[in-house]
Amino acid sequence: MTGTPPRPLSLIGIEAMSSTLRTMFINVGFFVAMLLLIPALTSQFSANAVVIEPIAVPEALAARGFTPEVAANRLWDGLQDFARTASVARTTIVAIPNSQRVEFSLPDTGISVDSVAKQVRQFFGSYETHIAGEIICETADCASTGLRLRLRVIRGTTEIVDLPPIGAESEPDYFRDAAAGVFDVLDPFVAIAARAITDPEGAATRARRLAIGNHPDAKWAHNLLGDIARNAGDTDTAIADYRAALALDAGFNIARINLARVLAAGGDLPGADAALAEAQALEPQAVSLPTARADIELARGDKEAAIAAFLTAAERDPVNPAPLARAGELELQLGHTKAAVTHLEEALDLDPGHADALRLLGGAYRADGDLAAAERLFKDWADYVPNSVEAHLTLAELLLERGDREDAVEHYDRLVALDPANPAYALARAQALLDLGRYAQAIDGLTPLADAEPAEPMAILLLAKIQQAAGRNERAAERYRQFLEIAPDSPDREAVEAALASLASTD
Repeated sequence: MTGTPPRPLSLIGIEAMSSTLRTMFINVGFFVAMLLLIPALTSQFSANAVVIEPIAVPEALAARGFTPEVAANRLWDGLQDFARTASVARTTIVAIPNSQRVEFSLPDTGISVDSVAKQVRQFFGSYETHIAGEIICETADCASTGLRLRLRVIRGTTEIVDLPPIGAESEPDYFRDAAAGVFDVLDPFVAIAARAITDPEGAATRARRLAIGNHPDAKWAHNLLGDIARNAGDTDTAIADYRAALALDAGFNIARINLARVLAAGGDLPGADAALAEAQALEPQAVSLPTARADIELARGDKEAAIAAFLTAAERDPVNPAPLARAGELELQLGHTKAAVTHLEEALDLDPGHADALRLLGGAYRADGDLAAAERLFKDWADYVPNSVEAHLTLAELLLERGDREDAVEHYDRLVALDPANPAYALARAQALLDLGRYAQAIDGLTPLADAEPAEPMAILLLAKIQQAAGRNERAAERYRQFLEIAPDSPDREAVEAALASLASTD
């Protein structure tokens, strides 16, 4: 019969069933794809990505390999470094060079999802932010010291970031300065937070403007003002600013946790406990709760409880070496050396360049007499933090302790370069050079100190001794007399007078 439906187990029935299943799976797959695609498209429309366009460079620079794409990547590096310095707990701009973008398109159609999103965004007046610009040569030979960067931040309107010539500044620092200018335009709060590390007074002035100007980041500005005041030891001002932040947003738990810290620092331990209890009730798993508890316990004088809190913080934030380093520091103070070494080594496993862990563990080995292990750790410290005066000084002193004056001189050279106004480093360097018999270098380092206004007495005395040892009696006597004039009450006066008498008898 022609109207009889196919039997389910017949070939015709199986084919009909497979066709139905295939259609159903295609429809379900299309539906799932749409569910996945709609949020992606929505995020494309709502996102305000910052795109760094290739930065125009002179042909002379491009010939040296510094192409427009390389310049854009250097600015990208500066933006990321600057944002890390700010270390704020809220999201900020996310920039990417145009050359690093990945565009998505629908298969077999050639339609770019990014292009569609861009057109729709422009239709609604929601512009994507672009950074463009150029590098200009100030000199005919396009010398690196005369290069100058000008940026344009384009987001509906255009704002200019104009930098001075690079001069003697390093390339990373120069592009970091450019990043600071970009953040001033796009995210003023992050710019202020980054500057708070090196210029707390200037940062406080700018943050106060945000706080009193009803800026969207006013609560963050109050929190930053509290941090600056707390670091300066101004407990009352810090408490007032943290409470002002909470008045703007009662659920702003970061400010509440910071309030607990500063209340403890000010001696109000019951108030600190109450504030931390409120913060824990709002956000029981907040990462910063255990470290705040540790600070309160330290204010209470209970180092054992503080260690336990720091170890809890390390468990809650397993990729952060700071709590382990803090626990190790307290354990060293309590004489728990074995536990301290274990925790400091764990911190270095997470971050081999963690300065505090390197310093503390190196100090522990040094105290235990293992100077070779201490030297290795202090060298890592100086390598990872090359501008740290403390790292180079600690390493130089250890090298002298081990009798390695050659290497010690290298680190004293670095100290003199980092802090030329401190004569102690130049004097220590000169003494090490004298011990090595490198008199000419020692004299070159001491003479500017001896002839400065005011002169450095110990530099004069060392120069006098060098001249006397070299048989230059007149110069030695002149330096000895100069020493007595500027340091008449020095404990070395008697020895200097004896040296002058000896020189006079020789003549």
